[in-house]
Amino acid sequence: MSLSRDDYDSPWKEAIERYLPEFLAFFF
Repeated sequence: MSLSRDDYDSPWKEAIERYLPEFLAFFF
């Protein structure tokens, strides 16, 4: 379970950091 969690944690954080500015720009 820990391995699977780490496997999904990295892409999630990367995606958030990547698209967060666009997301904020869209709403603000």
